[in-house]
Amino acid sequence: MNLEELRNEKGLTKAKVAEELKVHETTYGKWENEKETIPTERLITLSEYYEVSIDYIVGLSNNKYVDRIKEEEEELEIKGETQKEKLKRKSKERIKEIRKEQKESLREFAKELNTTCSTIHGYETGKTLILGSFLIEISKKYNYSIDWILGRSDKKYRK
Repeated sequence: MNLEELRNEKGLTKAKVAEELKVHETTYGKWENEKETIPTERLITLSEYYEVSIDYIVGLSNNKYVDRIKEEEEELEIKGETQKEKLKRKSKERIKEIRKEQKESLREFAKELNTTCSTIHGYETGKTLILGSFLIEISKKYNYSIDWILGRSDKKYRK
């Protein structure tokens, strides 16, 4: 986890970052000390706040910067869509793609990630936003970029 490093580079206190992100200082401290998994939506917020990739934030890549999807390739935004809806829409196809590339059934994929078939089905259908802990686990196990899974980058694999 590189949150403390990023915060120190900007000369900020935990309290200041927590205030900016509208979370309690204790919550931010738990994220920084890896005592609590960062929720997916907050990973996006942190990535934008520090202007770095999610893969870098969670310590899965030394590459600080996200290779953003080119404007002409980016999907049209759906009017009135919340950030959560956008993340579910973008990640559902990528989760399916990962499972198929691994040649795993829904059951096998769920077993690999120590979860239920219904949880994976929820991610693949966009009914449920993928948890930050699952994003990290999938990235560690299969080497996919979290930024790619969430549709923020066209670079599929972590460097």
